[in-house]
Amino acid sequence: LDTAMKEWDHYQELWKTQNGLDAPYQKYPYTREMIEEYFQEYSRNVAGWEVRADGKMDHWPEIGGQANKAFGSVPQWAKDDNAFAEAQKAMESDHIKWWGDHLVKGALGSGP
Repeated sequence: LDTAMKEWDHYQELWKTQNGLDAPYQKYPYTREMIEEYFQEYSRNVAGWEVRADGKMDHWPEIGGQANKAFGSVPQWAKDDNAFAEAQKAMESDHIKWWGDHLVKGALGSGP
């Protein structure tokens, strides 16, 4: 929270000095209590277990027989050549269809 508040103030100062922003100072809009409440709501409605604002994971439940795996570790499916190939195939093809369906005609070239 301290870092976010310092960056908030830093960018307000930059906008004022470099971009000529003429607006009154705005206090950082989030409190520790608000952030804790957001994490509690996320825990209840999305995660299914407690996710803490402090980042601690020592209380997380065991998932798939692998308790408390370090964030960023390689998931089991990525070690399976067939599963990895299918994930890669989906990744390489699904986005092409999405862009084809959503590209506005004339924007960034041609579309549907």
